[in-house]
Amino acid sequence: MKYTLFSGDSLSTVDMNQMRDLYDDLMLLRFRIIGTMTYDTIVVSKSSLRKWVKKEIRYGNDIHKLQVATAYCEDGSTRRDFVLSMRVWRESILPTSKKLTSLYNDTTDNSATIYRDSQLKELKDDLPCLLQQIKYWVADLLEMKTNGRNKRLRERIEMMSPTGDDPTYFSPFSFQSGEAQFVRSQMLPCGRTCGQAWIDVLEKVLAARMIPCTSHHLAPVIMEAFNLKHNFHLNPQFKIEKSEWIDSRQAFIRNRN
Repeated sequence: MKYTLFSGDSLSTVDMNQMRDLYDDLMLLRFRIIGTMTYDTIVVSKSSLRKWVKKEIRYGNDIHKLQVATAYCEDGSTRRDFVLSMRVWRESILPTSKKLTSLYNDTTDNSATIYRDSQLKELKDDLPCLLQQIKYWVADLLEMKTNGRNKRLRERIEMMSPTGDDPTYFSPFSFQSGEAQFVRSQMLPCGRTCGQAWIDVLEKVLAARMIPCTSHHLAPVIMEAFNLKHNFHLNPQFKIEKSEWIDSRQAFIRNRN
């Protein structure tokens, strides 16, 4: 199988066995393609990457804006840039390399709040439609407090994924699989991700022999992670937009099925 390798100064396509002959410290970097939930993967040597990052830092470059490489289409036009954003650091590099983690911590303020704010900026700038979906979803979660008997509302929230592998209210009515994973990965100021925090809350609720409540238990976690204002869902214009989105989403799901 062929993989894209970053050797410290360029990209090349090589066989995995060839890479293993050259390096014994390989890891994968996942780069989200701008404007999509699709990822590109590049293979790097940890030691080569660390050497390259140290060189870029000495040049005064921002550790969160280091451009590993630019890939090109066959016609020569730019395909996409591979940048070591804060998300790439947190999701691909820090969990796999102690030396790169040490270099990162020595260079920047590695606080959860800064990471949360960086994720929010990325979401607002690059995926504004997904941010609106999150708001509509949270509005549904909150509405369960006063309108829990509404059949259509419950169906939207409790809809299971086609594989039945997500019973935790990240409904496929609101999110496709990649979008739900993106929401789960959003950081809270406490340093936990949305997914981790919700599982923690869910375990505590079940341990207390209580029934999980979307408005009391899940919604506050999501609102804190995405910095949503109290009662944002009561805005009249927001309600109109949410109703229109629900209608369009229902039509999309019918056509898909």
